[in-house]
Parts: sequence; structure tokens; C-alpha cells
Amino acid sequence: MSPMEQTVDNMQSLLSKEFLALEEAQQVAQLAQASKAQRDVFEQWIATRAEQLSRARSDVGPRALTLGLILACAGRPDKAIHWLLKASDGLEKSLALGICYLQTGRFEKALDELDSAQKCGADEFTVAISKVEALRRAGRLEEAQNLLKQYEGRSPAQQRPGISFPIAKTQADYWYQLGRICEVQGQRDQAVEHYQECLQLQEHHQAAHFRLGYYCDLAGDDESALEHYQQCTSSWPVHVNALLNLAVLYEDAENYNQAEACLRKILSANPNHERAKLYLKDVLGTKTMYYDEDQQRQRDRRTQVLEIPVTDFELSVRSRNCLKSMSLNTLGDLLKVTEHDLLGYKNFGETSLREIKAILAQKGLTLGQMIEEQGHRRRKAEQKPDDKSEVASAGARNLPLSEAPFSFRVRSCLENLGAATLGDVAGYSEQQLLDYKNFGRTSLEEVKLCLAEQGLSLSEESSPEDS
Repeated sequence: MSPMEQTVDNMQSLLSKEFLALEEAQQVAQLAQASKAQRDVFEQWIATRAEQLSRARSDVGPRALTLGLILACAGRPDKAIHWLLKASDGLEKSLALGICYLQTGRFEKALDELDSAQKCGADEFTVAISKVEALRRAGRLEEAQNLLKQYEGRSPAQQRPGISFPIAKTQADYWYQLGRICEVQGQRDQAVEHYQECLQLQEHHQAAHFRLGYYCDLAGDDESALEHYQQCTSSWPVHVNALLNLAVLYEDAENYNQAEACLRKILSANPNHERAKLYLKDVLGTKTMYYDEDQQRQRDRRTQVLEIPVTDFELSVRSRNCLKSMSLNTLGDLLKVTEHDLLGYKNFGETSLREIKAILAQKGLTLGQMIEEQGHRRRKAEQKPDDKSEVASAGARNLPLSEAPFSFRVRSCLENLGAATLGDVAGYSEQQLLDYKNFGRTSLEEVKLCLAEQGLSLSEESSPEDS
């Protein structure tokens, strides 16, 4: 029997049991990610068990608990909650519900369930760290800090043991949570130091690698970002956001096969993940698209980015509520308002502003960008050439980017900035281009050379943020 067949048999043996303990549920969820054959067996079992429980008239508590635990371990918290609520009360139910509520943003319910789990004998540190995260994400930062301080300097051996979920928490998680709190307070350098401390204690700590990758991504350091994202996707469970970011970086580097592999890995764990499906469609289209179709593809991709809900990002409760009250629901909505508009809204301060700008910077966007683009196009349309040289220059200004001899990366950056013609490009200053993610000196020289060949040049105006 081959190793793969043996693994399938192991998973089928576990699934043949009427009831599974928490550790066995974790094992099943992990085995399901190893191959397509195992995923097929796993999905069939999930569908069959759910149907059986839906039709059952007698007590389904223990079997519902098993299904709920497996779904929770497989990273499907919403479905897990549905079945866990039908299970009998107990430690594993409360602990799994607490984690699932935390993952779905229901922080008060998560805290209640985690308290119940601790009373039933759950691992003290696992519960405490999960409660710190729930408190932080609920905007109760001081409570999160106070709880975390109770574990300062304590080793795992000094903690009272108990049952943990979904993987045992270690002292590395203390440094990770401390880093997240520093981020909320705007202390990014300290946060990075804490994430590095975390990795010294736990080399493959997924969450710490993701945060460091995120910062490298923002800084335009693609190579380091790739390394961190790859680290946090090399182990179980699947880290969806890291895989999405990896796919984008691979696509930017024209490594379409690797981008496709990342997205398919997400969809193997969550077949209905909407963003992964959209990105995969884009990647597959790119692999078979002619070069002269790049412009439409980039426009479609930009539209997808602008339609991303702001709720997809981790924001403080205050920022989230303010955006909701202002009916700013997507990244595209944020491009239609200025810093002044946001700061003029009640309860919206500098800290919230920094959060929003960081989210937009991650996607190469800025507040008020659409307002600037519309004004820019209007000014260009109002220009009237007076002599032959200006007429020739005006003709060059109307040249579409798809017909200009730019490299793929440069064209991609320019179109994401909102440029559709060479005239639009000429409206930017050097600093504005260099401020854009992944746009370096080499790309700048390419743009200047192309414009010069058409009798154009970049604007000497400074970026609005520099004035």
C-alpha cells in the first residue's frame, strides 16, 4: 500500500467512528489537506453527516459535536457554530464555540464561551491568549493589556495545563499579542520587534510571519514579503490571507502558475471563497490573454480591488463604526473622500485615519484618489494646443497605455494609479510615482524615456501629500 493510500485509510478509519475527540478532529482536518483524494473523502463525509443529522429526530448532541469540531478545525467557523449549538454543553463545545465566535467577529459571545471553557478545565493560557485577542479586536485595549500582563515572564511550564484548541498555545503567542497591541497604539517598530521575539520561540508561528510579511509588503520589499508569506503557508492550518497576498505577489511577478497554486489551495479548503474565485479567474485569464488585452485585465483587477469591503480588514471598532455611519463600505468609497472629510466626522481621529491610510497603501491606493484623477482628466481635456508641436504633443497625450512600450510591471502600476493614456502619465510627478508600491527608480527611468520619445515629460508639481 502506498503512503497516500495509507493516509486515506487513516482518515477513513477516523471518520468511521461515531464520535471523535478534539485531537482526532484536528487530525482529520489536517489529513484532509494532504491530497485531492483525501479532500474528496472529507467533503463527502461532511455532506453525508450533515444530511443525517438534519433528518434525525432523536438526540444528535454527540454527533453534532463531532461534526462541529471537525468543521472548526477545518477553518469553517460559521458552519461549525451551527452544529456546535446543537451539541450538549461541555468543555470542548465551549472552547470550540469561543474560537469560532472569535474568528467570525462576535467577540462578546467569544468571551462568554471562553469563560465557560475555562471553568470546565480548558488550558489556562490558551483561553487567556484567545481572550486577549477578542478584547483587542473588540476595542477593549486596556483590558487586553491587563490580561496579557498577568503572563509576563511566565513560561508554559508555569501555566496550569488543560485542554487546548485548535493547537497548543505557547509563550510565543504572548509576544505576538503584545505586538498586535503595539500596532493598535501606532508603535510599529516595537510591534516588529515583538514578532521577531515570537519567531525566536516558535520558528513557524504563522500569524507572526504574516504580520512581518504584511509590513514588508507595504514597504515594497517583495522578496522579504514572499519569504514570510511562504513560511506561514507551509504548515497547517491553511492561512487564507497569506495565500491571497502570495497570489497577488506572484501575479505581479508574472509567476502565474504559482499564483494559481495558491488560490487553488484556498479553494480546496473553502470552495466558496469569493475573493479566491475572483482572483483565480483573473490569473487564468491572464495566462491565456494576448498582450494587447492587458489594459482591460488591469481595469477588471482594479475594479475587483475597489469592490473589496472594508470589513475584510481588521479595524478598530471606532473606525469600523465611523465608516459604516458615513456609508463608506468599500475601498472604492474611500477613494472618493479626503483626509479632511474623514477628520471632520465626529469621533474620527488621527489614529483611525492612520488605520485607513495603511489599508489603502497595502493596495497602492490613497484617500481622495478618484477626486484627483477626475480633476486631472478634466484639466487635460481643457488644454488647447496652439502650434504644430503642441498638436503633436496632444496626439501623444491621447495614446492609450496599451499602445505605449511600457513593461508589464510599469503598465500595471500606472493603470492601478488611474492612468489610461500617456497624457495621464505626464500629469504625475516623479515623487508621486516613486511613492507608489513597487515603483522604483528603474521604472521611473523607463517612464521618463518613453515620455521623452513622445515629446512629453513628467509634471514638476509635488505630490498633494508633500505640500
